[in-house]
Amino acid sequence: MRQNTGQEWRWREEAYNDGKKQEGGPSKWQKEVKREPGRPKTHQERKQDAGRTSPKWWEKKGPEPKKSRWREEMEKHNIKRPRRPDEEEEGGAQKSAYSAFIQVLPVLILVVVSVVAQMTATAPAYSLQAKPSYGLTIPRETSSRGVPYFVGQSFQNRYRGQTLVELERAVEKEYAEQVQAGCWKEKQQRSDLANLARLYGDQRLREKADTFKMENCRKLSDLIGIRRGG
Repeated sequence: MRQNTGQEWRWREEAYNDGKKQEGGPSKWQKEVKREPGRPKTHQERKQDAGRTSPKWWEKKGPEPKKSRWREEMEKHNIKRPRRPDEEEEGGAQKSAYSAFIQVLPVLILVVVSVVAQMTATAPAYSLQAKPSYGLTIPRETSSRGVPYFVGQSFQNRYRGQTLVELERAVEKEYAEQVQAGCWKEKQQRSDLANLARLYGDQRLREKADTFKMENCRKLSDLIGIRRGG
């Protein structure tokens, strides 16, 4: 044993000296140790062999987790369970509700757009009828023909001089178109009553046609008379 130990120390000394002479390459002692079959392995050699044979930690595969019996039964149940009639009815109801919503959606969009447009729209400068929602509650008349219309609180500050003249012209034009359309409707209604009275020989309808009030026609006649007089 002592001779072998001394021989090993000589090998190590030679390997150390060769390692100083040759940098980076394997030492002579390491080559001789590998060639000698009867020599026992050193600690470093056993460590290298263990590193070659043992798998790395990332290569180790543990056993797959075993599924519980309850989970297996549930998976089988979900796969093999047929759909109940109430589930089919519920799915059909959801589809019908969705299709109905898609059909109504354009109408809802139009309603929302119209409401937003009304909210953002500016109030008109005048109106032939009083409109408290727009603040048009102050009565006025045009200076040339006395056509009545309604304005807001800030009307006098906004319309003066030529702008007021142009606005009153627009008022009179709109008023004339309105009473003209109303007069035509009144004449049509009076003519229908007279025709029915002649057709059925009804004196009551005849009297109603004769006494039918034609308010818009009267206003139109007054407006025409004012124009001629002016």
